[in-house]
Amino acid sequence: MNLSQENFRSFLNEYIAYYKKGREKIGIPFNSEEFEEKIKKIDIIISDRTDTTGTFQVNQRRNSFEVIQKSFSENGIKRNIFLLLHEFTHLDSKFNANLPSSMADIQKYDEFESIKNNDDLSKIDVYNGFIAIDEVIAQWCCEQCNSALNTSDSNTPPKLHQEKHSILGTEVITKTDFSNHDIYAPLEQYVELLAKKLGYKDLSDFSIAIITGKETVYENITNENIEMIGYIGILCEGIYQENGFQDYGLPATDIPKAIQYLNGRNNNFPAAPNGEGIDR
Repeated sequence: MNLSQENFRSFLNEYIAYYKKGREKIGIPFNSEEFEEKIKKIDIIISDRTDTTGTFQVNQRRNSFEVIQKSFSENGIKRNIFLLLHEFTHLDSKFNANLPSSMADIQKYDEFESIKNNDDLSKIDVYNGFIAIDEVIAQWCCEQCNSALNTSDSNTPPKLHQEKHSILGTEVITKTDFSNHDIYAPLEQYVELLAKKLGYKDLSDFSIAIITGKETVYENITNENIEMIGYIGILCEGIYQENGFQDYGLPATDIPKAIQYLNGRNNNFPAAPNGEGIDR
């Protein structure tokens, strides 16, 4: 099917009520009238890219919603609706709306001593750590909504389980409750660990607080936690690079370094990626 801006906007509008119902079922407030206005005004980009595994990309700051026509056509309606739950969360998330939007916005992260003194990290890695947080909470909301909306569906998210992933040639064994071998699964346990270090009970508590804007992360960045955010960012860069989303020129050797650092942030983690994760 050849997409047009008009029929893709109609597709988005068709599933706002569905998303609202999911949000209501999982107890996260949602203003559908404001959201409908966003969809009405958003810039729809129909892309003919074939070099990526992705389907959608939302950018609140640029007011854009990109759809990869090839992926959209090949996915099937069920997969596209599932992915839409993720993208709608990006578009509604207060955390996403406040992501840094320029190099000037992230320049301050280079001033932290733990970044200055770490040859592996830069402000770009910290920025991509925020991107990783945004992706994980969007996927968490997507999975929760999908489960609540499809209680009799055999494809609802599994319980916490172990998966093997590859990031730039490094095997990463992670514990996740995301479905379909999701690309963001390797980030989930580390974002949850960060959330706990920031004082949240778990990933659910953290996600609800920052999606709704009840609380934020940006004011809570310290010399003690910025390294962790940077290493999470390196993993996110590796995932994006592996899937053709963006080439950061990231050396494959950075992935095991990040895993080793992140696993060392908690006594529940071993010194190497051998499958242990957060007990939830």
